[in-house]
Amino acid sequence: MRDSGDANVRWLWERMLVSTRPDPSDAGMTWFLVSGDEECDPARLKALIEDHEPAVPVPGRQRVRIEAENFRHLEGFVLEDRNDRQASHRLNVRHSGAGTARIRTYIDEPFTLRATHGDLEIR
Repeated sequence: MRDSGDANVRWLWERMLVSTRPDPSDAGMTWFLVSGDEECDPARLKALIEDHEPAVPVPGRQRVRIEAENFRHLEGFVLEDRNDRQASHRLNVRHSGAGTARIRTYIDEPFTLRATHGDLEIR
């Protein structure tokens, strides 16, 4: 962005410097929202922002990561703040120890294939 031939792109670079706290991950999140592609890189952003090449949306993500804070219904589980950088947002879902338990949520994520079932990996 700093060396772009497009004055508007250089202006974006200058705004990041002025903010004193630039967050380049916002560009990656924006790329995902317009394309569904989770593999953003500087070349793809350059093509979109500077070369004005439209992003080609992906047909659908094969994998969706759902984290503890995404679940809306916790039955027999408690949400705990672990203050552990290894845990997403430092949150954890823990079985309360009382009988059976389940967690549920409705999945409506962008660029997700519609399916009647899926595999779940719990870590």
